[in-house]
Amino acid sequence: MIENYIPIREYIGYTGYTGFTGYTGFTGPAGDAMDTGATGPTGYTGPRGFTGYTGYTGTVGPTGPTGNTDTMIVLSSLNATTANDYIGQGGSSSVVERCQMVIAEDGVIRRLYVSLRGQTDITQVTAILNVNGTNNTGLLAVVPIGQSNATITGAISVSAGDLITVQVNRAFELGCAVTLVYSKV
Repeated sequence: MIENYIPIREYIGYTGYTGFTGYTGFTGPAGDAMDTGATGPTGYTGPRGFTGYTGYTGTVGPTGPTGNTDTMIVLSSLNATTANDYIGQGGSSSVVERCQMVIAEDGVIRRLYVSLRGQTDITQVTAILNVNGTNNTGLLAVVPIGQSNATITGAISVSAGDLITVQVNRAFELGCAVTLVYSKV
């Protein structure tokens, strides 16, 4: 056993204060840039999207202007004509009723064209509109001497059911052709 042992008391003192944090050092220089890597493969195409909804129907646009309402009435003799023949469709005759065409709607005959098919005469040729068996001097075309065509403009009113034809005053071996321009009212 230990004799003369004297316990020694140790005294522990207080912990001292923590010292200040030191300054942060400077940032170092950036590293060297490296080469860019190769481009990666293209990705897969995604699935097709849904069809979009149909858009709304737009409003109706304005009504356009009225178009031309002219109608051509074509008369022509198939064979030679004699003086004062009436011209019908594919024929001519000295009897007016054989060549008349019926008007379907009220309107106005505004123009008469006549062609002697290249034939000329040493006298004037007349072509006159005939309505219901009566010649109407309001549309009387005169083909001058040495010519084979003429045009006359006028305004002859006709009604639905009227019968029309054109009379020529001269005989022609090749016959003749006539066009009337008619407008509905």
